[in-house]
Amino acid sequence: MKEFFNKYKIYIIVGVILLTILLVLLLLSKEEVTQDGYLNAEEKIQSPYPIDEEEISVDVSKIKIDVPKEERILKVSEFDTDKMISFVNNFYNLNLDAEIPKYLSIPYKENSFILFSPITGVLTITSTDTIPIDFKILSEEDVKIFLSEYFDIDSIELKETSKESEKTEYKGVYVFDDIKAGSSYLDGYAFVITANSKGFITQLSLLLLDRSNLIKYEYLPLAPIDKLVVNSKYPKRLGSSIIEDRFYQNPAKYSMKEYIANDIQLMHIFNDSGNGLLLPTYVLTGDGRIVAVTGDTYWTKTKMFICAVDPSYLITRIIDENDVLYEEGFEEEGAAPY
Repeated sequence: MKEFFNKYKIYIIVGVILLTILLVLLLLSKEEVTQDGYLNAEEKIQSPYPIDEEEISVDVSKIKIDVPKEERILKVSEFDTDKMISFVNNFYNLNLDAEIPKYLSIPYKENSFILFSPITGVLTITSTDTIPIDFKILSEEDVKIFLSEYFDIDSIELKETSKESEKTEYKGVYVFDDIKAGSSYLDGYAFVITANSKGFITQLSLLLLDRSNLIKYEYLPLAPIDKLVVNSKYPKRLGSSIIEDRFYQNPAKYSMKEYIANDIQLMHIFNDSGNGLLLPTYVLTGDGRIVAVTGDTYWTKTKMFICAVDPSYLITRIIDENDVLYEEGFEEEGAAPY
């Protein structure tokens, strides 16, 4: 054995060195950081939505979208509650010495509320009159100034501005570099602000995120939308619904059976703190056929959210007592299932 080693030791040493180098290169390639600061690790992540219990037939034949082969995943470190407290303290002494409760609901005057959920990260302030701050929103530029001044949001994109007789509603997303971000609990928007004819804010809802709350994570492959919806139980979330008028003559719980998509966007969506990720998501706009427990059928305009990540990189989400969505009293916006 000694003679064998002496005879071939140079080959053995070279072989060990080469094997070591190969192992190091393999480990480095798995954790390679790209030029823009994301990992190429392709580690599996949790699906943002659980598998549907009810089957929904989704028709995407009317829509087309070109998507990249892979897209960036970001982690959300926390919500910017300091900015929330600072803003609210302009008109109400929000004295929170302890940790913010699981759900914050404060009436600051009659029928006017400050609402915040650490699960969704969404702050909502409603008022029967106007929110008493010294700022007017009379244009889209005013929206940008307002979000920058009070919440340090440095870049937004207005998606929709709708005017009615006495009010204007502004809806948009945040832009982090070239990433457009919103919330599935705000129908894909990051903010919804309503102002009266004089420019005073009457209601606002916004996702409490800014650039400092985001951590670059990794790139993951995407899957085409038509491949995902083949499975009628594929994980998804429904946004708020506008149901035809006759439903409200006899409202009842319902479930969606069929969905026809008329429009599609690919954007980054935050869902909840249990998942904790800003994920590339297909945001569908379309018409859903719902069936009430009474047996009646109606049509509704609804948004649908489907994670765009290749499902082979997703871990099934199970809603049990350890998941934030399991908490009693927490309900998703959107369809009211059986």
